[in-house]
Amino acid sequence: MKTDFIKTGWFKWTATGVLLFIIILSFFNIGRNLGFRQASFVCAWNNNYPRNMMGEFGFGRMLGGNRDERLGFGGPQDFMGSHGLIGQVYGLNEGGLVLQDRDGVEKSVVFTSATKIMKNREEVKATEIKVGDEVMVLGAPSSQGQIEAGLVRVLGFSDSRATTTVKR
Repeated sequence: MKTDFIKTGWFKWTATGVLLFIIILSFFNIGRNLGFRQASFVCAWNNNYPRNMMGEFGFGRMLGGNRDERLGFGGPQDFMGSHGLIGQVYGLNEGGLVLQDRDGVEKSVVFTSATKIMKNREEVKATEIKVGDEVMVLGAPSSQGQIEAGLVRVLGFSDSRATTTVKR
């Protein structure tokens, strides 16, 4: 008698409906988890952006100090492209470096296992980067508001050469 119930059309449609509902619910849950992860990243990035990308006092300039009335904030010079930097090495640490751009704002760069460091046409080690070197960094933002470097190119001159002027 139990096998007759399982063979009925009503049971097959109900079992198919329940299975389909579980599959749809699983896809919904995957989408919800991905959305939560993306929202967490954006929240963490926004919380750390002013400190890491505009310096310690950059956010204060946005709120009043050096106000550009046409734009409603400190101006485009207060922001940077979050995927690339160019400047002078201000400090070195085990996992990356601190870069000082031409406006004097310090920005944090983190090295990953995929980071390539190039000087001229040769790949070099991170230990060959010195404080004062001019570097260009291309990478992706991390949730801590730092740049995860994909490529670091040492531009081949240090502070002494960078500040010299050429007469024509």
